[in-house]
Amino acid sequence: MNPFEFITAVTIPQYLRSEIDATIRNQAMLAMLNAKGRMTMNNAGTRVEWPVKFAQNTLQVQIDRTGINYPAVNRHKRGVLGWGAYIMPESMTRQDKLQNRGTEALVNLFSTKVETMLKETRQQFHNELYVNSNLSGNEGRIAGFETWFSQSGAAAAGFIRLPNATYAGISCALGAFGGAWSTSGGNSTWPRGFGDPTYDFWSPLILDVGGTGWSIGTATWAARAEEIVRFGLTHGKRNSSKEGTVDVVALNLEWFRQYKDLMAGKERIQVQRGTRDSLVSLGFTDVVETDGAEVYGEFGVPFNTGYGLNFDAMELMSLNSDLFTFIGPLYVPAEDADAFNVALNGQLRLDSPRDQFKIGVY
Repeated sequence: MNPFEFITAVTIPQYLRSEIDATIRNQAMLAMLNAKGRMTMNNAGTRVEWPVKFAQNTLQVQIDRTGINYPAVNRHKRGVLGWGAYIMPESMTRQDKLQNRGTEALVNLFSTKVETMLKETRQQFHNELYVNSNLSGNEGRIAGFETWFSQSGAAAAGFIRLPNATYAGISCALGAFGGAWSTSGGNSTWPRGFGDPTYDFWSPLILDVGGTGWSIGTATWAARAEEIVRFGLTHGKRNSSKEGTVDVVALNLEWFRQYKDLMAGKERIQVQRGTRDSLVSLGFTDVVETDGAEVYGEFGVPFNTGYGLNFDAMELMSLNSDLFTFIGPLYVPAEDADAFNVALNGQLRLDSPRDQFKIGVY
């Protein structure tokens, strides 16, 4: 019911003197990287380079009175990435500040500038984690997940797609630098079976929801989700160390809803509350534990997509003393304004793409 005119002429509305931010979303990946100590600051240099072991020496059988072969062994390649650079610029004129002060200011825009810009930068940068920096137009961006997950088609046996990306200057294709994979005992296609480390040292798993090899005939995520996730977690453990194990599966929100529906009638949802760097310990409680990994839904994960992530094998590197650096206020006489910037200069580096997997529809 509208008030009478004589009331509105002498009465102002009630305004809340606090801001309700309806734009910020809870996102777990940066929290996990931080909790696991996988953010490093004050890095330097013109680019990121690190040695990558791709081959091993060969064990020889020694027979009496035969010579021993002493080969020169090349074990290493070098990963190389440039730095990504982001900036969020903003200004506030002197007149803006004069108007937005005193009791008339519901939100003091100048005094809250740092908190507001850092919060918005953090949220928007989270989406950069999915970027394919190899695509034209993505120059200057970090090498996000999709950088190493491109593929060239279906592999035999109908479980995976064939990786064909180039990450850090090194091909992700299977067998690109030699090696062999066993074809005995029905294990005719990677990653089933076993083989030389050289064969797949830089190759991620790319699981195909619509593949023909799954035991469940209905070719949808809603039907096959459990089998696919367990396949990824099982074959992701071809690296024997704990650091080589996927600990989180991040799903598109709709896929996560379907995953929970599928799992609800089969087993109890469990959480590991005592683990310091688990999603649950960080406050993300909508989690399903499967085979020792936490499966959850993340806003921003692309449609029809999921990622098996090993945060122990990632490093989010910053050239600055903080991940996001606030610069300002800097007075600009030509505009009679204060300028502010939030900057990020850094890169997302993997020990190897083989420590991660993707689930997709192709």
